[in-house]
Amino acid sequence: MRRSVCFLCLFIASMSLYAQIPSDVQKQAQHSKSLTSLAAFFIGKPYVANSLAHSAGESLLYSFQAFDCVTFIETICALYTTKGNQPAFEKALVHWRYRNDSIRYETRQHYFSAAMNQLSKDGLLQEILGEGVRRVQVHKNFGYLSRHLPVEQANTRSSIETTEQGLAKLPFAYIPTNKIDQLSFQDGDIIAFVPRRADLDFTHVGFAYLKHKQVYILHASQQKKRVCISDENLLNYLVSHKQFIGIRLYRPIFVS
Repeated sequence: MRRSVCFLCLFIASMSLYAQIPSDVQKQAQHSKSLTSLAAFFIGKPYVANSLAHSAGESLLYSFQAFDCVTFIETICALYTTKGNQPAFEKALVHWRYRNDSIRYETRQHYFSAAMNQLSKDGLLQEILGEGVRRVQVHKNFGYLSRHLPVEQANTRSSIETTEQGLAKLPFAYIPTNKIDQLSFQDGDIIAFVPRRADLDFTHVGFAYLKHKQVYILHASQQKKRVCISDENLLNYLVSHKQFIGIRLYRPIFVS
């Protein structure tokens, strides 16, 4: 859906390497007892698709005024772990978003599973496989980005293709929709939604939000155009969104 030029300009202006963390956001980060209590502070903020695609050159962009689904996850996690300390927040965000902490287009973790793999190796996350849950193994070719590379990034095609080929060699298994009731979720788990298509690993991500002993999704929703908690529980959400065939589940182990 198109957005007004005026709003887009304001959004881009709010994203900066040198933007100060607003005092209310910093206070919330300092006092939040959980990831979801911090994430819920941003409910109602607008959704903006591909929010990192508006940069003329690669730099550390972030905003506390609008998000896509991935920038929402990484911003909340970076805020939570650093309690809103500005230099520490930026360093943490770089680590979530870039391979080898190098701010370049070709080292950005364009595929969310690549970031999750790295953060799991670093001991920040743990993938939850589900004891006794039969996962489904599929082949992902990770070809989306190289086929849809922006014109201004054409010179990075070879590097991007090499990254995609490396990811395609890794095993990719997910928990199908009809098995998620066998999983034990915790508040703040990161849910990554697996699509039917083979060229992308995930097409949506959000936090698990436990309410009335059921799992809902706290996310930057493209459908609702804002940060919100899903109306449906996770199972019903998956059933009603046929483009998803299941999930992968990651637990932030930096959460006390």
